[in-house]
Amino acid sequence: MERLLKIFIKRFVLLILLSFIIGLFVTSGIQAENNSKTIHIATIDYPPLMGVQNGVMTEIVTEAFKSQGFTIEYKIYPMARIVWSVTEGNDLAVVGSRAWFHKADTIKNVHPVSIYFTGLNFFSLKEKFPQGVIFEKLEDLKNYKIGYVRGGSLIPIFNKANLTPELVTTLSQNASKVYTGRIDMFAATELGGWGVIQKSYPDEVDKFTISKKHIHQINGDIVFAKDQIALMNIFQQGFETIKNNGTYLNILKKYYINREIPNQLLEFIK
Repeated sequence: MERLLKIFIKRFVLLILLSFIIGLFVTSGIQAENNSKTIHIATIDYPPLMGVQNGVMTEIVTEAFKSQGFTIEYKIYPMARIVWSVTEGNDLAVVGSRAWFHKADTIKNVHPVSIYFTGLNFFSLKEKFPQGVIFEKLEDLKNYKIGYVRGGSLIPIFNKANLTPELVTTLSQNASKVYTGRIDMFAATELGGWGVIQKSYPDEVDKFTISKKHIHQINGDIVFAKDQIALMNIFQQGFETIKNNGTYLNILKKYYINREIPNQLLEFIK
């Protein structure tokens, strides 16, 4: 009887141990599945275009993946390391511009997908430029003081036109310098310029104006690492979904507020 009891106890202990081990495997499997639904994507902090809290492009990417059952976590990098994060680092994709990769001669190692277009324009005070800054070519502006952000993509274009902009580290500095008359105009993306003016001078936005002519136009992209074709396909399915169900247009309306949405962006929806 005692021998049978010992055998029963051993078997019972083994059964409990086996159940515990199986439970661990099941829990780990569920955890791995949940983790696989979270994607880490690199970007820079440049609201209202890109950023964790406020960015039209990052919101487009988030909603596209969300429609396919994925959650996005953004990793903010300095501009100097953003290309590296995908070509040499461990990140799966970057929200930004394919132009960054052309400049670094690494475009052949990535897969860009266009999600946005933006113009770079001049912002100025209406009292100085009632029609906005008017120019045929950049060289026409050689007698004006132009503000720009250090390290920006327009610097080679300004150099080619023999223009030397006054460089600052933030857009808000440029808005302040225009407002106080220390410079005549500053260059920025459409949303970036209006965004910083709205933030810096919320009751005086109407005092500012934007040039009708673009200085330059750039793509807004999600750029996938070379080995992430499957993930790119998932994104493209989600992108089509949010374009068709109205989410993409609603995001644009949220950021453009009462301003006209550029036709090139509306073309995405057609």
